[in-house]
Amino acid sequence: MLLFKNIYYALILLSFSILLIRWKKLDSRLSIFAGILLSAFLTEKIRDIFYPHSISKYIYHIYQTVEMLLLSVYYYTLFQRKRNRQIVLAGVLIYLLYFSYDFVYYTQNFLTDKRSDMMVEGALITIFSVLFLLEIYQQDKPVILKQYAHFWVVFANLMFFSGSLFFSGYTYYLLVNKFPIYEQLSFIVIALNYILYTLYIIAFLCQSEPKRSV
Repeated sequence: MLLFKNIYYALILLSFSILLIRWKKLDSRLSIFAGILLSAFLTEKIRDIFYPHSISKYIYHIYQTVEMLLLSVYYYTLFQRKRNRQIVLAGVLIYLLYFSYDFVYYTQNFLTDKRSDMMVEGALITIFSVLFLLEIYQQDKPVILKQYAHFWVVFANLMFFSGSLFFSGYTYYLLVNKFPIYEQLSFIVIALNYILYTLYIIAFLCQSEPKRSV
């Protein structure tokens, strides 16, 4: 498992490094991923250092909320249609209401491996991603994929969050019921993370496009 973990870290740091190197050449809306990638790396390192102490559990729930909010800002600035922007705002409200109820009101959930926040985030980001792909499909201007980093970022999110939506709920059930197959299925989420950060790297290596302020 150490090898898989190190590859995971390497992909995060590589995507973060490429983003920084090409910072001035990429659409400014992608700058928000510097915070997402750095937060992801720090969350994993904190978990490794402090496991099995309580911080190794609640740090994930903090990260999920930070990631959800940052991705929502990204999608909000990405959408051209007012209706889709309103859907993003509604999604943020739904997530915050759910998180407040399930993790703030029931504080004991904050110190568990419960992944319901990941499931809610996964459902919302999947919806945002599908709406964006439909939006670019319906526009008159043709999309040149090698020049369109946002396509690869959104496609990466769609692959990762739709897969994690199912995986998080199912594996939590297996974990709390102590099914031995849980450890084997954990490789699914490793593969999803590899796909996510590999596609991010492709996105950040796309040819330069006109920058647009957030």
